[in-house]
Amino acid sequence: MKTIVSSRTYLTLISLTLIFVTSVLIIISTAETASAEPWIANRFAQNCAGCHAPGRLNRKPKDRRCTLSCQGCHVNPNGGGLRSRYGYWTQQRWLRSFYSKTMWSDRGTAPFKKQKYKVKPSKIPKSKRKAVKRIVLDYEKGLPHVETNTIGVDEKYWDRSEKHYAKTARTKFQDLYRIPKGDPLREERIMPVIAGGDFRFFYIQNDGDSIANEDDPRATLFWPMAFDIGVRVRPIRKNLQLVFEHRWINSLGESIDYLYTTGNYGRSAYALVDELPYNTYVMYGLFRPMFGNYQPDHKSLAQTISGLSYNNSSFKGLSIGSAPNVPFGNLTLIMPNENAGVISAARSEGLVANLGLRFVTLGASATLSYWSTENVDSNLKKEMYSLTGGIQWKKLTSNIEFLRVSQEFAPGARDAGNVYTLENKYRFWRENYAVFNFAISNVARTLKQGSATEIMLGVRSFWLSGIESELLYITRDEEVGGTDISDNSIQFQGHFYF
Repeated sequence: MKTIVSSRTYLTLISLTLIFVTSVLIIISTAETASAEPWIANRFAQNCAGCHAPGRLNRKPKDRRCTLSCQGCHVNPNGGGLRSRYGYWTQQRWLRSFYSKTMWSDRGTAPFKKQKYKVKPSKIPKSKRKAVKRIVLDYEKGLPHVETNTIGVDEKYWDRSEKHYAKTARTKFQDLYRIPKGDPLREERIMPVIAGGDFRFFYIQNDGDSIANEDDPRATLFWPMAFDIGVRVRPIRKNLQLVFEHRWINSLGESIDYLYTTGNYGRSAYALVDELPYNTYVMYGLFRPMFGNYQPDHKSLAQTISGLSYNNSSFKGLSIGSAPNVPFGNLTLIMPNENAGVISAARSEGLVANLGLRFVTLGASATLSYWSTENVDSNLKKEMYSLTGGIQWKKLTSNIEFLRVSQEFAPGARDAGNVYTLENKYRFWRENYAVFNFAISNVARTLKQGSATEIMLGVRSFWLSGIESELLYITRDEEVGGTDISDNSIQFQGHFYF
């Protein structure tokens, strides 16, 4: 470690404390749409109340929507962007360490055994049965939802261990009787318009071979990185959704004054027909296709080599897929976007395919992804494969990925390499996680001859509903053309979303 880090240790700690306090205040006036993070599906797979009120009966296979795929939390079946009411339920009731009515938290949901709808309709006194039936058959209502404190609890009382979860509703009355007022399924129907936002800012202290000295402007950076806002409209209450999301991005190190002038573009704009038999969907427009184990850090080794960074990942396409329960799959045809603007990669055509499995048991998952595109301007051909897996064991969430990237920029001229990534998050207290990530590649970050490694150590915390912070110590080593490059950094990220 060079002098630039050691001489600023105390200042760094003080700065990070001030940054966090400031971040809590910033949420009052700013926000973003949450990016897709597959590990959260592993984390909550065994907790049915993580997405909706507990005790719901199964539906016939062709009518089931329950899935651990990306659409479990997001409007987009490919993941990322605007969250549905299911994702909002998770954020408000589970993905937080503290409850705050002022900061728009909701009380957690009580276990099924404490819910009023636990009592079978046949056991309700005849004098009240007609009134109850009238309530639950109204799709905009339902029996009251019993709430409680779910911070730091044993989540086994919300899992699928109780036998009632294996039962299938025989009638519409039985089905709706178990869905209380305020449940995401009901809110998805009665809210024709929803909106959301997402905001990220960074504080980074760099040290290494790429930094000339401590006066280098890249040595210490504090800047708002991106601001997203999105809206979804349901012209047809059940099956048709229209979604638009816009993104503003900032140049490295610029102040918030430049957030709306540095760069902006339409992140997503698509029509989605979903909730078809066997949870099938069709969507068309501008969106990010699902591929591999995506994470928001566009500087991570896998994201850098794949080229799917935060401002280079929206494509024009037609996507068809299904997620009937454990298995899921989709196919996206990518078409050139003539008005791509800053998104140069969007002027490509090709296809992306995914086939995967997600289980409640141990929150296990496995996905195979394939990507093949050709840029219509440069004729750059890109082919990628990704094999990912994830598991939740007690308080540890682990994800692994093997990524193969190949680019042909001229006939017979090709760069190719592999990236291996391991991500670990250990929940040590409430929704606070110790983070250990490791990645290694047999090529440089530019996909040229060489090698690279990356280690991330730190803490990730979900403080209140919609407020997240991450503090990491990152080491990046790279060998390019016989030259070794080593960089170390302390990175703090404030993330706000609603």
